[in-house]
Formats: sequence, structure tokens, C-alpha cells
Amino acid sequence: MERIVCFDLGGVMIKISHTWEAAAERAGIDLSPDFANWGLMDSTSIARFQVGALSVDEYYASLQSEFGLSSLTSASALHAGILRDAYPGTLKLVVELHDAGIRTGCLSNTSGPHWQVMNNLERYPNIALLEVPVVSHEVGLEKPDERIYRRFEQDAKVKPTQILFFDDTPINIMAARARGWAAELIDPVQDTAKQMERHIEHWLGK
Repeated sequence: MERIVCFDLGGVMIKISHTWEAAAERAGIDLSPDFANWGLMDSTSIARFQVGALSVDEYYASLQSEFGLSSLTSASALHAGILRDAYPGTLKLVVELHDAGIRTGCLSNTSGPHWQVMNNLERYPNIALLEVPVVSHEVGLEKPDERIYRRFEQDAKVKPTQILFFDDTPINIMAARARGWAAELIDPVQDTAKQMERHIEHWLGK
């Protein structure tokens, strides 16, 4: 039976800033203390952007207004500050899966600007090499909506029982399991590649 391993991106394949404060620090921007410890999805702007409800220009304008930033350039830099480095070992994992004849894909709640960067072979080859990408801003759906999992099945041309999925958010894992996927929660603070290697070995019956 053909099998496919599906990855979430942020917190699984690449490190991200989990708060706007951390993204601002990375971008060299001073945010008001009012936004201390704001999680990414505490922003109504990014929530709408990730399902394609805002254009890029509309999103940056909304972000500028929401956080009281000085310019659209600052808004763009703040958004870019979310992305960090790839997790060590994840490229090797993808290559080994392909060498073993196992396809790979991703299912991610993300945005156009982030996807353009993450799909860059030079910066993030661990993501650019994935064979079946399904990303929220392109399909107008987000996890844990059941319809985006079904969309991945359709694009990959597989049944739920043929999929192993990794995500760092419990509700997304629960939604995948409800569709019959094998799904495992990843701790983004620990070595993600090693966690996934163990789960893959078990999934393959090794």
C-alpha cells in the first residue's frame, strides 16, 4: 500500500516566533507593551490573511493599524519575523523518505508571503522538496476544518489510512485522527526530526 507522510510546517519543519513580541524582536521593531505575549492567532489580521480573505496589501495595512506600526514596511518586516531557521535533521528525514519510496507533503495554515519564502529551495530545501503541498491561503480553509484534510487526501490521491501526519497543535492532531489518519503531536521545543523518526519507524512496523 502506498503511503505518504504529511508535515505541518511551523513548529515541525521550521522554527517560528510563536508570539508577535518575538517576531518584532527578530525584525528590530518595538511593539507596545499592550501586545506582550500575544500569540500569533491573537491577531485578527493574520487569521483572515491565512485563508485568503485579505490581499497582501490589505493585510499589511491591517497589521499596521492593529499594532500601531509606523509604516507598511514595518508591517512586512514584522510578518517576516515570524519565520526562523529549519529544524536540524528535517531535510535528511525528507530525503530518506523519498529514497525509501515514501511520498511527502505538507498541510499548513500559512500565508502567501511566508509560503513564497518557505518554498524557496535554497533557504528551506526541507520544505521545497515536499511533493504534495496543501496550504491554507491557497485553498481558503484552515486546520482543524475537516475539509482541508479531505483536500489533502484528494490532492495526494490517497485514503486516510495511508497518511501519517505531524503537527504541533493538539486540535489539529485530533481532527486528523477523526478522519482516520495516523497523526502524532510534535513538541516544537525538542528535536522534531528525532521525534518524527521514531513515529515513522513505528508506523512502518520497523
